Amino acid sequence: MPSFTPDTPKEGTNPYATDSPARKLKVQIKRDSADDHALPTKLSRSVLSQFRAAVSGNPVRFPSGTPVSLVVVEFPVDINAFGPLPEFSLVASTVRPIYSGGNWNTSAETNNPAALARWLLLGPANARPVAGGAVDDAAFGAWYTAEATAARTFNLIVTEGRPFKDLLRLVCSVGRASPVFVDGTYTVARDFDKTASTPSLLVTPVNTKSFRASKVFFKLPHAVRVSYFDRYQEWKEVRFTVFRAGYNADGTGGKIAATLFEEMRIEGIDTNDQAKAEALYRLAVVRHRPTVYEVDMTEEALAAIRGDLVEVGEDVLGWGSAAGRVRTV
Repeated sequence: MPSFTPDTPKEGTNPYATDSPARKLKVQIKRDSADDHALPTKLSRSVLSQFRAAVSGNPVRFPSGTPVSLVVVEFPVDINAFGPLPEFSLVASTVRPIYSGGNWNTSAETNNPAALARWLLLGPANARPVAGGAVDDAAFGAWYTAEATAARTFNLIVTEGRPFKDLLRLVCSVGRASPVFVDGTYTVARDFDKTASTPSLLVTPVNTKSFRASKVFFKLPHAVRVSYFDRYQEWKEVRFTVFRAGYNADGTGGKIAATLFEEMRIEGIDTNDQAKAEALYRLAVVRHRPTVYEVDMTEEALAAIRGDLVEVGEDVLGWGSAAGRVRTV
């Protein structure tokens, strides 16, 4: 039986060399025994088994403009010991335009919700990217600064297809905001204390009619069980409980033992402190905003947009501030 041995590879054919251009790896074999043509029924052949091709360069190729982010991981490999790679994990950061020096001309690593929401509108994630002039850069810049000051971040690995608008709303919600489209321009309505701001509209019986209000009466949970994926625990799902003011787990310290719980799943947040702050914020929204006020107004009188501070003057503004029942007549 003939035997074959690998020939010595030529210098410079290592496909793993990162400082050299891409080359093909050539494998040569030579026969040790003499060729035997005496018997026509005798056939010599060689079989190359358990070999996996190695290509220097980008192993994943997409057409130009495809909205795909690639992460390159380099680690030493024994070229003579091809086999399955061990499991590994990594933390990747996005590089997007950030608000610096009063403009968006600088690109850097960021997880600021304002920067990511703006990029979603302008970038390839949007099937119909918005033109740069159709985005209110000043409003997004003010939002970016506020989020940086509050240390709120958005971190999420999107592993499945999502409607673009749903993803945009999710990013904005982590930054206490929502997207708004006004007069051909994209801006944001932010939820923050506006008591020091100037009202953009005065709502009175003079410019409105049919004032009405509706209040939702519901039983607030004593606590919520929050679940999220924690970056400091290998991105495992973490669960913890957040109690309303005046409640705790066992009723000690003059508080009431919680008995009514609800579930809360948080996306885009990956730290315990931010997840806890988000849970408390949502509880406060439910508790302090149970009433919806409505009026009818003509387009000419409507000078405010969503998120603006307005001042209201109505005779029945105190309606719904308390609840009761008639016991006797």
